[in-house]
Amino acid sequence: MLNRKELIRELAKQSNVTQWQASDMLDAFTDIVTSELVSGRDLTIRDLGKFKLSRRKSRNWVNPRTWDSIVIPAMAVATFSAWAKLKAAVKTV
Repeated sequence: MLNRKELIRELAKQSNVTQWQASDMLDAFTDIVTSELVSGRDLTIRDLGKFKLSRRKSRNWVNPRTWDSIVIPAMAVATFSAWAKLKAAVKTV
């Protein structure tokens, strides 16, 4: 599994930039994705996929240990859908 530090190292290596610059690029990308989703807009990156906001309805849940009923409130969650090119590349692994 690739962690943040390793991702920054790979970005720097493949882009011929310093690790500081790669870290700034990753932070900027994260900020852009976050701001787009918070604004209610989807973000599509060709050949990679689509980030979008999905809304979940409120629902009842029962704690299996105590049998207490709990209402889980409605919420928005970020989702990612991979495009066909990425799906095909991963499928062959």
